[in-house]
Amino acid sequence: MDYKLYCIGVDGHVVKRYDFAGADDLAALDRVRELCEEFEIEVWERARFVARLAKDGTASREPHP
Repeated sequence: MDYKLYCIGVDGHVVKRYDFAGADDLAALDRVRELCEEFEIEVWERARFVARLAKDGTASREPHP
């Protein structure tokens, strides 16, 4: 599956983007912290929102407003 990882800065804007392949959502979520650990993160599979991860590791199923 094709995933996009967005690193979100403190101002709410995307500061980095990574495209990568993953077997499924869990595999994708396992990988994201190694790519973008100092920011909040949004993970998308094509146009489908997967999860938002806060810097403290908590997850949300709601994208950034």
